[in-house]
Amino acid sequence: MKTMLTLCLLLLIIAAPLAAQTSSHEVAEQANALYAAGDYEGAKDLYETLISNGVAQSAVYYNLGHAYLRLDDLGRGLLNYRRAHSLTPRDDEIRTALARARASRVDIEGDETFPTDSLAALTASLLTIHELNWLVLGLWVVFFGLGSIYVIQRSPVARGMLVAVGAVLLFTLMLWLSRLHSSSFRPPAVVLAPVTPVMSGPGEAYLQIYELHAAAEIHMLSEQGSWGHFALPSGQEGWIQLQAVEKV
Repeated sequence: MKTMLTLCLLLLIIAAPLAAQTSSHEVAEQANALYAAGDYEGAKDLYETLISNGVAQSAVYYNLGHAYLRLDDLGRGLLNYRRAHSLTPRDDEIRTALARARASRVDIEGDETFPTDSLAALTASLLTIHELNWLVLGLWVVFFGLGSIYVIQRSPVARGMLVAVGAVLLFTLMLWLSRLHSSSFRPPAVVLAPVTPVMSGPGEAYLQIYELHAAAEIHMLSEQGSWGHFALPSGQEGWIQLQAVEKV
């Protein structure tokens, strides 16, 4: 009897993820069908359901971005393209969609000027953060392996390779640290509100210095109450209501 109960429990444990996967696949197909039929609101809701259920895949974010653009919500469209791009940065279709969304916004933004943001941008278009982690780990392993060989053999060839790999490792570490700094202390965010005032301080009593429009991309620096301190890629700073933006 105990053996049968144990076997049933194991079957349930194995079957549960498979059933969830099948259900998610069916929801994705329904969402795609609604999108093809022109029901962008319904498709958007189903894509959001998939994400809330843990199906945070690049294709889902990409399709959700399409649905939001069809609903004339440029901010959320670009936000989800950014999320898709962070998962598959070398996908040409996502890059193209992201570029088109950026070209449609009101606020024209230049290149990143903050040092760590500029370095982070070098890798963000090529590698995910997980791929960068593995690259750093792999270089560490190679570096210590060559170091061990050099200590044992004192070979000029091993020394030259050790210096070369060490230089590459240092550069990669610099890129990795800049990526971590940017994501941890200057996380990217996208303005969702059609238009929102930017204040000189955390509150409406402060001076309004300019406005931002939907799909403007910013870096969040800190939060105070319902206000967030941010910086534009150009380095210009201000305060914005947190309800008007969402982090990537």
